[in-house]
Amino acid sequence: MSLYLIIGGGETEIELAKLLLSEGHDVVVVEKEKALAEKAGGILECLVIYGDAANLETLKDAKIEKARGIAILTNDDNTNLMITQFAKKLNVKSIVVRVNDATKKDFFSPLGLTAVVSPSSVIAGTVRNSLIEGSEKTLMILSNGKAELMEIPLPDGLSGKMIIDSGMPEDTRVVCIYRKGEVVIARGNKVLEKGDVLVVVAKNSAVKELLNKLVIVGIKDV
Repeated sequence: MSLYLIIGGGETEIELAKLLLSEGHDVVVVEKEKALAEKAGGILECLVIYGDAANLETLKDAKIEKARGIAILTNDDNTNLMITQFAKKLNVKSIVVRVNDATKKDFFSPLGLTAVVSPSSVIAGTVRNSLIEGSEKTLMILSNGKAELMEIPLPDGLSGKMIIDSGMPEDTRVVCIYRKGEVVIARGNKVLEKGDVLVVVAKNSAVKELLNKLVIVGIKDV
């Protein structure tokens, strides 16, 4: 199976590591705070390195040159940018990076990353999907981080339903649909079809619920 690096050793990073390990992937976690590294090492059945991933030698110790993907999830955007540049230089195929300050997103946009995620959408299942499949994408952070414009593949549970009956969370709205190379304007009575990609705007407070329903488990029995 593939090797994935996770930069950060907090709760979300531990859950992401568990998810990847359960699927048979090889995982290496890098955490620069000793207490967090020790905690992660006591929970996970994988290599946990206590070190600073902004140091190229630390990344090499983590076998970044053999990694298929890397999730860079620290709460320091400058550190994340530096690690991202290392990963690009070493041709890591899939790069998912957390951007904490919405005003800094433009620094990451030209880098051609698999996904750029905001703090509100940093949940294990979402990062896993982006890292492995590149499915959910944040297209734009709006109103200084108060809302996001997102592109999300339609889950099977919504195929054949009208948008109005789809059970979308409050404070979210389907703006349009990408369907077979065309843009379809989203209206309440529009029937969703298999293969659709939804463009959704969501308030920051609703992003996590939206992703839990559409990306991780899909919407069923709605």
